[in-house]
Amino acid sequence: MKINNTSLNCGSLSNLKSIFLIVGSIFIGQNTVLSQKGPGGVGTTDGTSNLSLWLDAGTITGIANNANMTGTWEDLSGNGYDAIIGTAPQYKSTDGGNGLPSLFFDDNNNEFMVVPENSEIMPTEEVSIFVAANFESGSDNWASIIASYDDDAGNDGWAFERNGGSNNMNFWVDDYTSINCVLPMTYNQDEVWSMVFNTTDNVGYAYLSENTCNFPFNGPLDYHGGANDDLLIGAGANNGGPGYFMRGDICEVIVYDIAVNDAQRIIISNYLAAKYEIALNNYDIYDEDDNGDYDFEVSGIGRTDASNIQDDSQGSSMLRILNPSNLGNNEFMIWGHDNGITNATNTTDIPASVDARLDRVWRISERNTSNTSNVNVGTVDMQWDLSFYPTPITAGDLALLIDTDNDGSFTDENPITGATHLGGDIYQFSSIPGGGAGLQNNRRFTLATTNLFQTPLPINLLTFEALQNQDHVELSWMTAQELNNDYFTLERSINNIAWLEIAKIDGAGTSTNSITYSFNDYTLGTGLIYYRLKQTDYNGAFTYSEVRTVHSEDPMEFNCYPNPSNGTITTLIRNPQDAILKVYAADGRILYKNDAPSALGEKIQLKESGVFLVVCSSRFGRLSKRVIVVKD
Repeated sequence: MKINNTSLNCGSLSNLKSIFLIVGSIFIGQNTVLSQKGPGGVGTTDGTSNLSLWLDAGTITGIANNANMTGTWEDLSGNGYDAIIGTAPQYKSTDGGNGLPSLFFDDNNNEFMVVPENSEIMPTEEVSIFVAANFESGSDNWASIIASYDDDAGNDGWAFERNGGSNNMNFWVDDYTSINCVLPMTYNQDEVWSMVFNTTDNVGYAYLSENTCNFPFNGPLDYHGGANDDLLIGAGANNGGPGYFMRGDICEVIVYDIAVNDAQRIIISNYLAAKYEIALNNYDIYDEDDNGDYDFEVSGIGRTDASNIQDDSQGSSMLRILNPSNLGNNEFMIWGHDNGITNATNTTDIPASVDARLDRVWRISERNTSNTSNVNVGTVDMQWDLSFYPTPITAGDLALLIDTDNDGSFTDENPITGATHLGGDIYQFSSIPGGGAGLQNNRRFTLATTNLFQTPLPINLLTFEALQNQDHVELSWMTAQELNNDYFTLERSINNIAWLEIAKIDGAGTSTNSITYSFNDYTLGTGLIYYRLKQTDYNGAFTYSEVRTVHSEDPMEFNCYPNPSNGTITTLIRNPQDAILKVYAADGRILYKNDAPSALGEKIQLKESGVFLVVCSSRFGRLSKRVIVVKD
């Protein structure tokens, strides 16, 4: 049994979120086709592709709802360009849509995040910027969602700002001295924004939900070469420093250090539109988010012409589709899933020759850019990354199920077998047909096993969370099913290198039911704390979960006042559980002791003048204050 690390998406925005997408680019020749695990399947996440920054509020852990952001916002691109706090926004656990997180930026407090200067997120020749965000209504001030800024003068780079006093969104380029493109916006309305800088004809193209305007632009992008030409999130530049602060939520920020091509832009727009339930005015190709909520981990392949192609995509999902045999101009295949668990637990909705199928089901849209007809991109290769399954997998046991009659059932389908093992944990079905016998617009498909004993496809961990709650960290996890699960081990680290075992929890052995586990860690320190979960089978095989972090402040605060005092001092203690108060005279005598002090104020009467040591001891440590008493 191996642990599955479930990825999170900022989903559809129930409170009318907006998605703002900036694509800045200066085309120099043909772009290299990006591949596989980036947003929508564009770019990789190992730091080797042109995906240079990816921030997702769904990855923030260890912060309570409505609490200020602590620590850094982790970069998922593989480059390590984590966003740091300028002035901390608030973490919202459900405001990102589908009950998922976002960061709320309050212009009253001048809140913003910063990605420190580097050439990948602030290139001079090509850049593509995507931001999922929402502006709250009720403020008429100028406000910027995201901007580059130069701390020497603040007069270079670019910005994406709301026009104060109007419902217009302004795109600014180069010197911030003029509005390069203006598009009307409505507060609290879902929209997808994009922009392309093009020095070929000195014209820039902006898109509002794929409607277009254009503006003159004479590039390249200039950042002045200052010491801190940073990327600002939730703010813009104002007289050499952060300013023009926004009020609203930001869920996701994506940066490429190239100009994504037209096909890639359309795929990413559909990825965002599906994720946030936004209707695009043009190129709204993927509609399975409205056909059963197949809006998770959306990826796609497509082509607008010979120079604008994306023919290999995986995204953050286990599924990769590539090598279409007949991908024509303005044709796309885009897919997503229903977020069902990746366990082969469904033993009823299957053909007779299959033992079980995954609970998760995928669905595809295969259409042209005008959405006037379905298309057939030909045969495709389909690769499945099964690295999170612990038991050996026999390729011959794998079966692909396609609901060819689209009746919502797999029981009457003929399984497609013949998968090959490509090495590692990758298994491929080659030349999957399109049309009547195979993949086609609106059809459902999933992965199955013909031998549940030999290739069971078990996954056990659905969630693993760490949340600080006053004087302890609440650790909780949920399994979907368990196979030969002996026990769990909780481990903690202060540096993500050396790990300490803090608890051992018995597993359920073998179970097909969902089980929830929890443990409270009361041994806190100060700063960033790392947690991971280790699962061990009866045969000694083990796997680890993803690492979760919390940012812990000192759980015990202690103070005395007034100081100096006339003999009456009051103590203040945060988290006084198990605390002991003692007052020592200079000669070592204990003048006062209380084993159950009050958090709100323990009054101590001292009859002597002099210098005294007030000591508060608990399981969190020992704190002391030196108090001077001067008797009248």
